[in-house]
Amino acid sequence: MAGRFHPLYDGLWDDEHLEGLSFECHGFFVFLFGNRRQRPSGIYRVTDEQMVADTGLPVRRVREYLAALTDRRRIVRDGAWLFVAGYFKRQPKQVRLLDGVKSDLIACTSELIREAFFDKYPHLRQWSADCQETIARPSGDRITKMSHQ
Repeated sequence: MAGRFHPLYDGLWDDEHLEGLSFECHGFFVFLFGNRRQRPSGIYRVTDEQMVADTGLPVRRVREYLAALTDRRRIVRDGAWLFVAGYFKRQPKQVRLLDGVKSDLIACTSELIREAFFDKYPHLRQWSADCQETIARPSGDRITKMSHQ
């Protein structure tokens, strides 16, 4: 089965934001932006238990790495919502991809995650109103709105 491509730049291994972290933590960060749940926006849902099952790491270590990456502003976490800061920046800005990113933001129910995204990509803040409008509607209307875009 063919998978999707997730860009990995060699600068990751000596990124100053990750200085002092173990090789395993660097690898865990690669997992966060290279797994099957990852979306073009860098926003997706994943629980600690899913990450434990996917990586084979103990839950304590998964949480330790999540905390370290959060402290270093490489990710933002809100419940099961996760935002990998900088992932979208490395994606081609094709119309279909941008539509997917907007859909990711509309589907995201975490205000913290959406704000982190718009802080990182302020030029897309015009989508914020669409996100707020969609979240305020009942879920049936959200599906209708998204299908008419």
